[in-house]
Amino acid sequence: MKKSPYGVIPVNLEWQEPYVVLNTIFKRLKEHKFFANKDKEYFAEKLHKLIAPGVSIPGSKKDEILGQQKKGSVVTKTFSERLIDPVNAKSRLERFFEKLLNGTLVETPEAGLCKVELLISSKAVLGQSLKFQIMAANVREIWVGEMVCNMIAKETGNGFDEGGGDDDEGSSVEVQNSQSASPAQDQEAQRTPETSSQLFDKIVSALQDDPGSVKAQLGQCRKLANYLLSHKREQEDFLTQTKDIRARLYLDLKGCLGSSLKFNIYRGLRCKQSGQLKVSLKPSNSGHLSGYLVNIELTLRDSTLGDILLEFKCDVRSTR
Repeated sequence: MKKSPYGVIPVNLEWQEPYVVLNTIFKRLKEHKFFANKDKEYFAEKLHKLIAPGVSIPGSKKDEILGQQKKGSVVTKTFSERLIDPVNAKSRLERFFEKLLNGTLVETPEAGLCKVELLISSKAVLGQSLKFQIMAANVREIWVGEMVCNMIAKETGNGFDEGGGDDDEGSSVEVQNSQSASPAQDQEAQRTPETSSQLFDKIVSALQDDPGSVKAQLGQCRKLANYLLSHKREQEDFLTQTKDIRARLYLDLKGCLGSSLKFNIYRGLRCKQSGQLKVSLKPSNSGHLSGYLVNIELTLRDSTLGDILLEFKCDVRSTR
């Protein structure tokens, strides 16, 4: 007989309740392929009487098994901050993320997490610079691209993991099949044929002239989706173009959020009919932080572009 490698049994070992051991045995037996029949309950009952006739299993504890972590009371708090003032905005944003990454921003509860929310004004960080204007244009273009891609995906049954409409209320998109268009619409399309590039440029230009009319542009997006459904070559070019714009948007986020916040693309992005974009990112240099979620929204001032608001969210886990 081999000698136990553990020596004597430690006196400080925390023994589980007998019913927990029984629950574990019965669960494994019932899930075993040789007991996948109607007699498994009867067999478990007979085994219980045979090996532990004096042990009762409380009704509220019948699902408790070995190796199952007990749920403790999770104390959650929220830390919110706004970075709207342009005075030293970039340096203040850098300091915020440095503290977030090194764990000194907030003191997390011992048995819980802290939700961090930060509202960032891109205009305060970037100013009225060319970067700000390019970022605004990319946000508009990616919204058009993702909405059209989602319409095509819903019509063809092909999913887009990194794009597509959001599941929130009022964000569903329907595509009218080009075969169901009225004769007048067909005649108009024959008189004034437009390529996907021309339609795309028209929609983006309309958004630039009036960013608040995003819902009014959905009809144009449907028109573009219908066109691409019957022009496969241009559809492929359009999807490639949308991916390129998506990559530019990630570069815009890195430029706005600063160099201290390192992240990778996680679950891509989603768009809403309101014009918002939701971007999921994964931290690349900190284990105590959950994934980042950034909501991007264009705001208006006197019917013109006012700002690009970034709503940054993440959870800080306890390290104790």
